[in-house]
Amino acid sequence: MGGLVSLLGALGLFLTGAIDVRASPGETCLDWLVEQGTAGYSDFDAERDRNSRGRSFSCDAAIKASDALRLIEDFRYGFLYDSPAHIERSVGFPLNVRVWDGNSPPQIQRLSIASADEWIEFKKGRFSKTERALIACSNLDNLQVNRPWSGFAIGLGRIWFLPSEDGEHRVQEINVKPLDSELLLRMCLGGQARTKEVEEQDPGVRSKQIGQR
Repeated sequence: MGGLVSLLGALGLFLTGAIDVRASPGETCLDWLVEQGTAGYSDFDAERDRNSRGRSFSCDAAIKASDALRLIEDFRYGFLYDSPAHIERSVGFPLNVRVWDGNSPPQIQRLSIASADEWIEFKKGRFSKTERALIACSNLDNLQVNRPWSGFAIGLGRIWFLPSEDGEHRVQEINVKPLDSELLLRMCLGGQARTKEVEEQDPGVRSKQIGQR
């Protein structure tokens, strides 16, 4: 993706947190990504380019479906099995984490996690069975794709994969918040309706934009 990295700087990624995908007439967003230096795409990337809500990985998040799938699989394996290699491939450090308690109004603890080892230690006992199930059920269909930030998320804004400073998508923001079984089912089935919870947890309220760390 080396060619894409230099282009991202010119497009102001570090200021906006977004990648401006500009496909020419007659070409697809996947073609555009290849022109910018991304490795060629497969039939899988073309066939699985949209989630269940019709949002495009290549046009809206500037990533191939196969790369998005690899990222969520790496993150899931690292999360479930404490694999530093998988964590380092899928998570950007320092990682911004917000922990919500169950009170109303909620108390929110904001943390910055510096390494894979710190993440492994932090998550011990922090995630409920439903939160772990949400990560386990994540797939291309139920990911939330967000064009303004060129990113995608597991759940309703729970775990955000966003472009990092080298142009690669990684987990940059995590919201740890109580999750009941009804909402878990809706998230796993791909019910990505924009609710008050999404407004509270999307990356528009994150404390730092990419490049301002």
